[in-house]
Amino acid sequence: MFLKNAGGDLFNLKENPIKDFIKIGEELKFNPFRKTCCMYYKLEKDFEGRGYCGNCPMNSKQKKCGR
Repeated sequence: MFLKNAGGDLFNLKENPIKDFIKIGEELKFNPFRKTCCMYYKLEKDFEGRGYCGNCPMNSKQKKCGR
């Protein structure tokens, strides 16, 4: 809750750059989808067979490249 409500001064910015990406309580319950990349693709091995999440920049690169 602290980071969601923190002011921009905590980050030396005018506004909190992560407040829109943090979900807490009811917001998380009713809309549990990730807005940012999970970075799972950076692991050496894909242990869980996930590949890319829906917000992965690697996934969008593949679409642009026609793969």
